[in-house]
Amino acid sequence: MKSAYYLDVLRGRCQELPDVRSKIVRVFVSSTFTDTLAERDSLIENIFPKLKDYCRQQYGLEFQYADMRWGIQTESANNHGEVATCLKEIELCKKYSVATNFVVLLSHRYGSRPIPAQIRASLFELLKDTVVNELNELKDGDLLTEWYKLDTNCMPPAYILQNISSILPNFLSKNTDEIKQADKEWKKISNRLRISLRQAAELCLQREQITESDYDEFFISITEKEIINGILSAKDANERTLCFLREIVDIRDH
Repeated sequence: MKSAYYLDVLRGRCQELPDVRSKIVRVFVSSTFTDTLAERDSLIENIFPKLKDYCRQQYGLEFQYADMRWGIQTESANNHGEVATCLKEIELCKKYSVATNFVVLLSHRYGSRPIPAQIRASLFELLKDTVVNELNELKDGDLLTEWYKLDTNCMPPAYILQNISSILPNFLSKNTDEIKQADKEWKKISNRLRISLRQAAELCLQREQITESDYDEFFISITEKEIINGILSAKDANERTLCFLREIVDIRDH
């Protein structure tokens, strides 16, 4: 069998070569940001260095971790690529890690729920029509028109959330005060967009005009999406994933 592979290489046939066995243990760390700050710091400072030594000394493997709560850059925020970046990294960890590939730390917070960076054209047009003609929110309709633009190159066609800096140029300013002001303005705008899209989605779901899956896109958090992709959709979740739950029993007393 091996000789056949060698002959294929010599003849320039490299399409069906076997995958080279990975020598990496790569773990995606999922969590909400402020809720598990101490735990994530402890992993980075106390646990991961020991795991790195253990993997190298015992098995000759390289240990890596991906904690995207620390790694999301300004450009990813500007083009709304945070969710896609996280989900792509999860797939890379699942593909290349020879052992555990996903760890989630859960406590009392649900996690941030950004507005979708891309909405199927038929769904967006239905929601926008609902905002304008059913909820009578004309200003919100204008806001949706300003921030979401149709891209017919997508399959199927979709409305794409525009880069923040394309409308608020100071979001990428080198002046700290200008950045803060632009960020403050974007938070107000994104909150308004979020509210209008959710209200429209709720009404459309009640009328059975959209599916529950469509509805969920406007409500579930990044953390839940990570868990769906990292654990719930994984065939080998029992062998390759870990979930740590922290419950503070008297949290409402503090």
